[in-house]
Amino acid sequence: MNCWKSINISRDYGFLWLTMLSISAIILYFLFSYLVLSTLFPATHLVEYGFFPFLMGLLLVGPIHQLLHCLPLWLTGNRIHFKVRRQRRQVPIINRNVEKVISRKLFLVSLLAPAISVTIFCMFASYFMPQFVHYLSIFSALNIGLSVYDFIYAKQLLQAPKDCLIEDHEDGFHILIRKAA
Repeated sequence: MNCWKSINISRDYGFLWLTMLSISAIILYFLFSYLVLSTLFPATHLVEYGFFPFLMGLLLVGPIHQLLHCLPLWLTGNRIHFKVRRQRRQVPIINRNVEKVISRKLFLVSLLAPAISVTIFCMFASYFMPQFVHYLSIFSALNIGLSVYDFIYAKQLLQAPKDCLIEDHEDGFHILIRKAA
């Protein structure tokens, strides 16, 4: 196997730019989703439960996002190692690493699973429980903000050869191709 390309978006794009892009995605997605959903359900009375249940919901978005990344890998029998680290002395970040190399398709599914599944869940939940549309829009927007990294990784991965394999690392991943004979 030869390494075709090493991807580390924190190194390539910079922490500040990625943070600003994530925050912008959160704000724009919330504005768009709340506007659309509140237009669909105009006469709905919004229900408020207070600050602490809202804060607990916000704190659960990150771990649910990580678990949804792992779900396709677990379903295909891959083992995953978790490691908690602090980046720039801030909030602890949970890193996950796959033990062995995996296919490009499986890695793409794993990357996009949280963005797609949480967004679809929040849309359906907004339809059935329109009184919680504000909470669901915020949780979905936060998940999209977390998915910005995944979208950039997926863009890089879509440019890779179709039969490549992916080796996951702490700071990114390596795209491997079979050695030419």
